[in-house]
This record gives sequence, C-alpha cells and structure tokens, in this order.
Amino acid sequence: MEYTAMIKKTEDTFEKYAIHIRTLYQLKEFPMNLWKAMAEIGLLGFNIPKQYGGLGFSNKKLLQLFEYLTEKGFPLGLVLSWLTHLGLANFLILPFAKEEEKQGLLSQMAKGEITISLAYGELGSGGSPKRLKTNAIACNDYFIINGKKDFITNGNLADIFAVFPVTGEKEGVKEISVFLVPKDHKGVEIKEPIDVRRLNPALHCSVVFKDCLVKAEDRIGDEGKAYDQILKPWREYEDIYLMGALIGAMHRQLGLVMEQTTGLSDSMDFSRIEELFSMYQSYKVLITESVSMLDNRIHNEKLSSLILSARRIAVQFQNVYSDTILEYEMKEDEEMRHVTGSIYDLLKIAEGTFPTRRTKLGKNLIDLMDQRKGSLG
Repeated sequence: MEYTAMIKKTEDTFEKYAIHIRTLYQLKEFPMNLWKAMAEIGLLGFNIPKQYGGLGFSNKKLLQLFEYLTEKGFPLGLVLSWLTHLGLANFLILPFAKEEEKQGLLSQMAKGEITISLAYGELGSGGSPKRLKTNAIACNDYFIINGKKDFITNGNLADIFAVFPVTGEKEGVKEISVFLVPKDHKGVEIKEPIDVRRLNPALHCSVVFKDCLVKAEDRIGDEGKAYDQILKPWREYEDIYLMGALIGAMHRQLGLVMEQTTGLSDSMDFSRIEELFSMYQSYKVLITESVSMLDNRIHNEKLSSLILSARRIAVQFQNVYSDTILEYEMKEDEEMRHVTGSIYDLLKIAEGTFPTRRTKLGKNLIDLMDQRKGSLG
C-alpha cells in the first residue's frame, strides 16, 4: 500500500470517529473499538516489516502520520499507546527475538491480536538500574522473578510484559536481563489502572511479580546485558517517537497564538510570534534529521545531541507559549488546555535521565576530541 493511499484510508476510518476522537481525552477507559479499527487498516503494523505481516513503512513516514493526526486532534495519550506498541515491535522483538518468535509475535502485533508492554520502571528508581529492586534468581533452566514494576504504559492492555529484573551483579554494577512474560502467567498480578489524566486514554498500571517462574529461553537478548543492549537504545527510539508526536500539537499551539494576535497590534510583542515560529521550525528540523538517522540505524553522539537539543527547544517553546497565553489573556478551550497539559506530561517521561545523559555526552565528546588529537600526533 502506498503512503498516500494509507493516509486516505486513515482519514476515512477516523471520519467515523471524528467526534469521539476529539473527546477521547475525557475517557478513563481505553477505546478498544478505535484500537481495533486502527488494527484493521494496518496502523498497528505500520512500520513492522512486510515479511512479518506489517505494512513496512519507515519511521519517517510514521512520524509524518503522527504529525498529521495530532494536528487533526488525535489525542497524545492514544499516540503514546500506539507508539509504544510499534516501538517494542521494532526495537525489542525485531532485533532481539529468535526468528520463530518474530514470525509469531510480530504478525500478531501487526494484526492487533496482542500488545507487548515494557515493564522496567520502579517508583523511586529514577530510571537508574542501580536502584532497581525487582530481581530474577536463576534456578536450573528457570528464573524466579520477584518485585514490582510501576507506571507501565499499556499495562492493562498488554498480553505480554517485557520485564527487566536484576539477574546478577558484577563489580558493584547490577546486571539486567529481560524476559517475555504473558499476562496470565502464574505469579503475575496486574494492578488497577492509574488515572494519568492528561495522558488519557493511555492505560498505565503497576504489575507485581511474586515467585513468577519463567524459562531461561523466555529471555530476550544476552543475560545481564539488557540495560546497555536494549534499554539505552530504546530510550533514543522513545524520545524520537514521543517528540515526533508533539510536532502536530505544537503547530496547533502556534496557530492558536497567531489567530488570537488579531486585534492586539497595539500591545502585542510580535517578536514572540517569531520566537515561537523559529523554535517550532528548528524543532521539526531536528526531529526529521533524528528519525532519518533512526531509519539508517545510526546511533552516535550526533543523534544524542539532536535528541537533547530538540527536547530543550520543546521545553522552551512551552514556556514561551504559556507566558504568551497568560500575558495577553488568550483563550484555550478545554481540549487545547488538555493538549498543552499532555505535552508537558510527555516531556516529563524519563525527565530524570536527561542531566546524566547530557553529562555523559559531554564527556564522550571530550574523549573523541582527545582521540582525534592523538591520531593527528
């Protein structure tokens, strides 16, 4: 299917849900009817390779679709559920699962028959592996998982959890592995959904693992290497997907300010408009370049710097936008207030990791400079 045909099919499908889509943010229950409709037209397998039952579009095309839909009012909470589904298909199962697992899981994910959720975070851990408490003890050909994972996106929607427990420690560093655990597996207790308000209707919850016995063969990737091998790259994918989803919403914010500037010619500081427009365009360029690198499997200091710079601009854009709305008494309707709140909440995801990532990138850049000086000498 060509991309333009896919857009038309998406437009036709969402036209049936037009009023419903605009009010989805008010729901606490997940809109399974819309999720199933997305599966029927291929959106849940949008960038899953064709050989595994997906449509095979690039990440660049996916972000273009995110932009289009969020500008039309598609709620960011549902985009979060969708991008998590696609992200785990492409950046967990595709590169790390065994071939027979890929054939089964990816095909089911593309059809919307199953969803996988990433169970890594724990309250109080700040995303740091050294603070994780959930562990998996080896026992012959099995591992016994005990612990609790929190704020799991799509947790109540998931059929399978990708669980990240501590499986060992070497020289004071905790070693993390990841296991695929079905939701109905013995020892798995899914807690009630968490009301995330501005990220509704995305479902989030905690999951408790109590003496959960899993086979060693249920592990994805190398034992003890999941943090460096899987989670660090996942953060880059998640950042790019999330920030790509914000482009359409930020364009709506920019449009609102420009529309309400009419009649303020005597009092308006028009440099605000230029500042917002320039930040929006710069942000879009950075995300476009980042996703091109993602499609080409390029992971280096340049990609990290693009992600960090884009996030910095997004935060600055929100600050200037909010100041402008308040200072000039511009009006946001209920839906736009929710959009603005959703952007703030999405920018908070993994917020605590960014100072460490900036510091590490700075050190890496200094090391690279020293290496180049050494090679020249």
